[in-house]
Amino acid sequence: MPTFRTGTVVDVTSTSRSGVQELRVDVEGAVRKAVLFPRWAAPAKSGDRVLLNTTAVELDLGTGGVDFVVWNHEVDAYESASGGHIMKLRYTPAQCDVLAVESPESPHHLAMAQARTLGSAPVVATSLHSQLVPVLCGLRRIAPQARVAYVMTDGAALEAGFSHTLRALREQEWLCGVVTSGHAVGGDLESVTLHSGLLAATHVLHADIVIAGIGPGVVGTATPYGTTALDLGTIALTSQALGGRTVVSVRLSEADPRPRHRGVSHHMAAALGWVAAAVDPSTSCVVAPPGWSDAIADAIRPWPVREGEPGDVLTELAEAASVGIGVSHMGRSPQEDPLFFQAAAAAGSYAAGLLSAV
Repeated sequence: MPTFRTGTVVDVTSTSRSGVQELRVDVEGAVRKAVLFPRWAAPAKSGDRVLLNTTAVELDLGTGGVDFVVWNHEVDAYESASGGHIMKLRYTPAQCDVLAVESPESPHHLAMAQARTLGSAPVVATSLHSQLVPVLCGLRRIAPQARVAYVMTDGAALEAGFSHTLRALREQEWLCGVVTSGHAVGGDLESVTLHSGLLAATHVLHADIVIAGIGPGVVGTATPYGTTALDLGTIALTSQALGGRTVVSVRLSEADPRPRHRGVSHHMAAALGWVAAAVDPSTSCVVAPPGWSDAIADAIRPWPVREGEPGDVLTELAEAASVGIGVSHMGRSPQEDPLFFQAAAAAGSYAAGLLSAV
């Protein structure tokens, strides 16, 4: 069962362009961090009484381990209508209306009604949100003028505004837009399905390259199929079905303390060997940094493996951090787990190289 507490806002520590607030809230004498999404609660100020969902903190979770404002008691009514009629988080107390890109009331309805294919656009499939920035570093090194869109699935965080990474990438214009698919919300465009989300990225945002993956966090149960990292396989299958050129960013690590995630993560074998085993080798591949092809091929057959150049991604990530685009993986910096970030950058540079072949 979820847990709830009422507290008093001490101060607002930050407010994003989209209105997401980070707060400090006094709950029975203890000051706690909280996040307020204006989709669900009226913006707060110091002294406001707010109701918090404290479940994640009380379970001592990592990602998502902050309190979330459910309601601002300073108002009796609140409305944040989207202008659409498609519901996300349907039939729950958190259900909300969105203007879905496919809906008849959307200005993009006709384009979406006619969209059938990605037109050979490269689609970089990722299994973790922390791969997004290094993939972009690889892309930008090879094709700095390319339009890149991000499609966020509902496999982890549902509110795009929770991602500091996405906020910073939008501000720095590293992305031409974000599409939130399924029950994920808060993108520049909302889509009902992953299929229409990928199509919206190319037909509405006019992206040259699409990156697709989950938001911050991942659910894992130490069982083969009990992880939302399997979204990687679903993304790969969907991209193939829609005529994309699928590039899978492999998850590699030399610093993870868990044996199943050192070298090639066991999630890769499950996602590609079981979920997306029906690979089209003429349009789809897994990309490895130099020296890792054989180890990866053994783990993810029948997927073909290509090599990409990671470049000096650690320097590029340091430069990104200097403009507010910070990145880490399971609490580790790029310097503490360089292979993880090099593998993602290799996928980005390989995908950028496909643009000349499209």
